[in-house]
Parts: sequence; structure tokens; C-alpha cells
Amino acid sequence: GLSFDDWSVSIDFTNSIIHIDNLKYSFRGIAGSGVYLGKIDVRHEFLDNVFALQRYITAKRYGTIRSLITNLIYRVKNDEFNAYFAIPLALGMAIVIRHYPELREADVITFIPAHHSEYRNLTFHNKPCKYRRDEEEFPVKVQHMEFIAYLVHVFAEKPLVQAFAKKKAFKMKDKTLAERREVVKEAYSIIETSIDDLKEKRVIIIDDIYTTGTTLNYCAMLLKTIAGSKRVYGVVAGRAY
Repeated sequence: GLSFDDWSVSIDFTNSIIHIDNLKYSFRGIAGSGVYLGKIDVRHEFLDNVFALQRYITAKRYGTIRSLITNLIYRVKNDEFNAYFAIPLALGMAIVIRHYPELREADVITFIPAHHSEYRNLTFHNKPCKYRRDEEEFPVKVQHMEFIAYLVHVFAEKPLVQAFAKKKAFKMKDKTLAERREVVKEAYSIIETSIDDLKEKRVIIIDDIYTTGTTLNYCAMLLKTIAGSKRVYGVVAGRAY
């Protein structure tokens, strides 16, 4: 298990249980256990494998019933990005990276980026984070996956590289697999200045939700064919179900 200030996260790999405990703010946060997924063993052309903490269960499918990890993801995917709930997600991903040999041997971590129009206002404990300039206060805007990936990089003790740029904003919801594949081709590119840090490396891509794997596989293709990465793994908080 790992802990960071208020949060404690542990995974029982033998019995497939993930437990999250909000040590100081349990009355305001999320605590409990759930079924742990781990290695998904999916087949993709470029992505070597995917590892997930839990199933991501949408309200549309099961009403208000959500899994432990689903609740956390829901709280960090809103327009107001609550960094407080990003901590247990990152801790859980770091535990997974430390557990599996292929992930322990990975050289660097990267993440699926957001378009600049998708940056979110940063909050902590529902209090807005602001910066001051010329006597005025402005909201702090962040890429939520960059923030989570940074925490994973700290907890898992692996270098963080910004490998991708997102050229346009889009929504994957309700799109077919063929439509998803066309969308990602126009959206992502490799940042050329990162190639030296990715060549011949084993790379972990951090993302929040795995649905069809289209985005992860396309980004893995960019890493292998353009940057020359050796192996590419996805580590996600939830697998859509």
C-alpha cells in the first residue's frame, strides 16, 4: 500500500481487492473496497498491454450505482478538476506499476494530453486554486491527466515525459469503433523534442478510462513508429463497462 497525506491506498493482488481509505476526511471523501482488475490482456496492434484499477461504470448503465474508482474518476473529470480526488487514483496506478514486472522495468511515463480548450479549473477540497497577476486573481487551469501522471511519476519513481500534443478537441461518446479510429488520427501527434527521451525505451501511457483502446493504441503506434519506443503499456484508472 501507499499513502499520501490524507489518503491510503492498498491492493490485495491475491484476492483482487482494492481498498481506498480517506484517513482524515472520510466524511467528505471516498473510502471503501472494490474488485481490482489488473492486467486486462487485450489485443492491439501496437499497445502491448493495458492495466486497470477497476471497472468504470457509467450512471447511464446502472443509474446512480458506481464503483469506488468510478466515483473518483467522476470527481476529477468534471469541469472543476478536484485535485484532492486525483491523489488516490495516482496512488493506485503507482501500486500497479510497482507490482507488475513489465511495468517495473518500464523506463518512462507519459500521458494522454488534453487540447488547450479542454483545460480545467483546478480546485482542492472544492476550493478554487488561483494565481495573482497585476492585482487580479485568475483560476489555475490544468490538464487533468498531466496532473495525475505527475503524481504517478512521483509515487512510482519514474521519469515523466510529455510525448504527445493534442491538436483538436473531440468527444468519443457514442462514436463507433471506426469513427473513433478516424478521430484520433487527426487529433494526436508526437512532440519531436521528446523523441530522444522515448527512443528504445519501454513506455507507460497514463490515462483515465479504457473503452476500446483506440486512443492508447494510436499513441502507442506513434511511439513505436516515430519515436522508436521498444514497448508500450497503458495504465488506466478504469475500464469502461
